Amino acid sequence: MASNLWTLCGWAFGTSIPAGVALLGACASGQVLWLWTGLGAVLLDCNCLALKGYLRHPRPREDPPFVLPSEGPYGMPSEHTAFAGFLVTQLALRAKFDGWRPCSPLLSQLFAFLLGIWALGMALVRFHVGAHSAVQLAAGYFFGVGFGLLWRHLQRRLNTSLCSLQHMADVALRCAHVLYGEGEERRR
Repeated sequence: MASNLWTLCGWAFGTSIPAGVALLGACASGQVLWLWTGLGAVLLDCNCLALKGYLRHPRPREDPPFVLPSEGPYGMPSEHTAFAGFLVTQLALRAKFDGWRPCSPLLSQLFAFLLGIWALGMALVRFHVGAHSAVQLAAGYFFGVGFGLLWRHLQRRLNTSLCSLQHMADVALRCAHVLYGEGEERRR
């Protein structure tokens, strides 16, 4: 039983799967800014992999659990904490400057708290199993935060284009709803 619990905690905190699933769900909302955030996460991951190949900083353990063979033997910077730093930065900036509130203020604070717990738990699990050293985890986190700030700056520069894309997406979704949906507009 304890082994199953450890495995479940490992997948929940040792991987980016929960946050990735949440991000995919947000992308399915039809909001262009979520797709923009998803694109940023993919580009962040590509940059982390390129840095790992360039720096060639080995992981603390030879074959740590929860590390896929495709992730390779190098751990600097941690992709997981980079993703966490990027996601926290994107959500914080969106809430502060775009007025984004996914739900009531209390639930928003709870969501932010749980996101912080997930990020900290993931870093602790990655450290505990030997997938990353503390330096690799910190470097990944700060790389993710920096990339998130840069991505936000680029978003502001492309704001007009992103608004146009959102308008196109809204119109396309409305058309699909009229043609194939069972909503109010179809009954008219």
